[in-house]
Amino acid sequence: IHALIDLAAAIARAGTPAAPVNIGVISGGRSVNSIADEAELVVERRALEEADLEAFSASLAGLTVKPPLELAVETVGRRPAGRLDRGSGLLEAVLAVRRELGLTETLTAGSTDANAALALGIPALTIGVSNGGGMHSPGEWIEPDSLALGARQLELVLKRLLRP
Repeated sequence: IHALIDLAAAIARAGTPAAPVNIGVISGGRSVNSIADEAELVVERRALEEADLEAFSASLAGLTVKPPLELAVETVGRRPAGRLDRGSGLLEAVLAVRRELGLTETLTAGSTDANAALALGIPALTIGVSNGGGMHSPGEWIEPDSLALGARQLELVLKRLLRP
């Protein structure tokens, strides 16, 4: 586990604001007073550029540990990098609806499930449909009253996109 913690620290340092690394799970050991016979680390890196993901995969493949320890690296999932063109009709529709509803037009980049469509050349983005905070943490919360406006936003975007 100590060696794994050292590896985790090195892996975490590979992250950048544009392509962060998250150490999601560290597990192993059987008791407080025994040396672990097995330990596991689950990490994730998301990025907008495919080169960042490729470099990360290569760095993981190059990890080593000193004998008698053994190391195995397994990819359990791969979200492709992707980015929506700022001139996209989809983005224009979303921004128009947000203006109509008096919502902010702040654009931020992030790795979401939209990346899978983007990687296939399908325009996609993620829009928020609620106000909240603490995203991806045990303290995550939303304001239930904000969901009605979020649903209205989604309805208007769909109507705008599906208009003949």
